[in-house]
Amino acid sequence: MGTKFNPTGDYGSNSAPKEQRSFHIPPGTYQVSVEDVELRQPKDPTKSEYFNIRMRVAKGKHKGNTIWDIISTGQRSFWKLRDFCNAFDFADVIGDIELPEQADIIITKAKGTSGWVETRVEEMNNKKLKTQVAKYLVRDNGIKEETKPAPTPEPFEDEDDIPF
Repeated sequence: MGTKFNPTGDYGSNSAPKEQRSFHIPPGTYQVSVEDVELRQPKDPTKSEYFNIRMRVAKGKHKGNTIWDIISTGQRSFWKLRDFCNAFDFADVIGDIELPEQADIIITKAKGTSGWVETRVEEMNNKKLKTQVAKYLVRDNGIKEETKPAPTPEPFEDEDDIPF
């Protein structure tokens, strides 16, 4: 006798296939969506809290791969946090906030947004390669989605003999 299955049953994720954990994809420019943002305390309590950001590649050959980034809430990392907020198009709705006290505003605005990142690959201590965000890209700065090139226009044939 077989095992009973009901598609509305609660089976948990123990039987789900394991996600492939590729820690690096080739350096390049990727459209990603922000899946999760958490505020974490580093092991060294004298250092600033940081955002742990999980993004997923949305298109192309590496669709589905995960890209992680860490951005400190310390003032020295405000440039990177600014670029993150601009790349995911929510910088103008935040205004002045206190960090880390109001980090939840960034967390709420970032989740589920789409944007572009440029990546690099670095070797970790254990000699494994890991994809890292080299920079966050704003769509208005020349980033274009994958499109077909515009057709080349046919040369104009002048039927009259009027010179211009």
